[in-house]
Amino acid sequence: MSAKPSPGASSGTKAPASSVSSAARTRPASCRERAESAALVGALKQAHASYGAGIEAIERVVHDRTRALDAVRVRLETIIDAVSDGIVVFDARDRIESMNESAAGMLGLSGTQAHGSSTTALFGQPLADFVRQDEPRELRARSIDGGWVRMEVGVHRISIEGEVHFVATLRDLTEITYTRQRLLEQAFLLEKTRTFMLSSTPGQGVDWCNPSFEALTGYSLDEMRARSALDLLLDESSPPAARGEIDAAIAAGEPFSVELVLRHRSGRPFWVKVDGYPLPDSSGAPQRYVALGSDITARKREQQLRTDFVSTVSHELRTPLTVVSGVFDAMETRASIGQAPAADPLVEMGRRNALTLGRLIDDLLDTNRLEAGVVRFESEFVDPLGALRDAIQSIARIADPASVAIRLASTAECGRVFVDPSRLQQILANLLSNAVKFSRPGGEVELRVGDHGDQLRISVTDHGEGIPLEFQSEVFQRFARDPSVRARGTDGFGLGLYICRSLVEQMGGAIGFESSPGIGTRFNVDLPRMPPRHATPEGLEALAV
Repeated sequence: MSAKPSPGASSGTKAPASSVSSAARTRPASCRERAESAALVGALKQAHASYGAGIEAIERVVHDRTRALDAVRVRLETIIDAVSDGIVVFDARDRIESMNESAAGMLGLSGTQAHGSSTTALFGQPLADFVRQDEPRELRARSIDGGWVRMEVGVHRISIEGEVHFVATLRDLTEITYTRQRLLEQAFLLEKTRTFMLSSTPGQGVDWCNPSFEALTGYSLDEMRARSALDLLLDESSPPAARGEIDAAIAAGEPFSVELVLRHRSGRPFWVKVDGYPLPDSSGAPQRYVALGSDITARKREQQLRTDFVSTVSHELRTPLTVVSGVFDAMETRASIGQAPAADPLVEMGRRNALTLGRLIDDLLDTNRLEAGVVRFESEFVDPLGALRDAIQSIARIADPASVAIRLASTAECGRVFVDPSRLQQILANLLSNAVKFSRPGGEVELRVGDHGDQLRISVTDHGEGIPLEFQSEVFQRFARDPSVRARGTDGFGLGLYICRSLVEQMGGAIGFESSPGIGTRFNVDLPRMPPRHATPEGLEALAV
């Protein structure tokens, strides 16, 4: 009898399931599996390295971009701070976010003080109210010191990343208001002044004139615009040299001062004194001229009446004075040859006073002729030493009674001068007579002649009281007399030195003086050796001789 198999048994040997799975887990990995694992690990490491490099590259780019943005921000802030107008940025809640230095300076604040405050607190009303204004408006803002600043405000609305912001521009009107007021005052003066004014561009004519010019000439600005004032108004009786002086000054870009005869629109002539001043452009070159003038017709009429009166009186006095002087000379001559008693001191006194009166009349006549411009000069080459000797001889009649010696200190040849010999004698006579007059009795007057650059200098030196310092600026003026001289009763009209200067300058020379009170005075006369460039043909012929 065979035995029965136990339950679960089979004919073959079979391990339980749990035993099989445990064996599979402990079985060594195959070569393929190990290779796949290594590749996966390598890929992960490479990916990690690439990720790190990418992060570093991104960080470098971000750093560089940040630095560039910071540089741009600093540059923009510097530019904004350099703007003269104030700039204020605020948000929709009226809070100030930033302002430039100009805005802070207007308000007396710093950017940190203003940050976060409202525009209403600073400006008395929200600046956002101005955003709808087409033109800037004026308002007053209270500065930190409690004062008020007038400014012009314009506001612009902007959107940044969906948020609303405002940018306000401020312009301080304090200086502008002051300047505007000054301009209004000056414009009022220009409108009301009796001095006529005009502005002209050389070659383009008049571009502006004030009402006084219109009233004086009869022409309005519209009629004068782009026209030459001189071409339109200059009268044919105007001094010819005046137009030439204006043209020469404009060509050289220099100021000028002349007296002209202009013609009113109605044809009436009138005298004006005109001063012109160049207005330079940015390079310094004269661009326009401004002319200021005044009507001097009445002064010229009075001057002519005075000149005519003095000339008439002088001529009327000259005739009887000549007769009286002739009588005294005849009496002196007859006494000197024994045909009459010795000359009475009264006769000599009368003769001297007649000579003095004659010199005074001559001075008045010469002054009138010089001012009228009718003195003629006939210049030629003159030996200065000969002229000085003649002058000393002619002045002896005055010097001898005063016990004053006249000495010619230099006698070396020094070349000739180109002057009018009679006018040179007149100049020397005036200077020598003054030197004698103001010398002490027994004193000496010294004459010197020598070179002074390309001119010849004649010096007349006395050793008298000198010219007081307070009077020295008036020496060459008409009718100028030192009060102390007048108090001593010294004769003269104060015209001699005025005539000397006029004669010397019209001959192309110059005159000056050096004086020390209590020591003496030296007058220096510088005379030309050659004819001026505008010499007449007669003068050039003399030069050839």
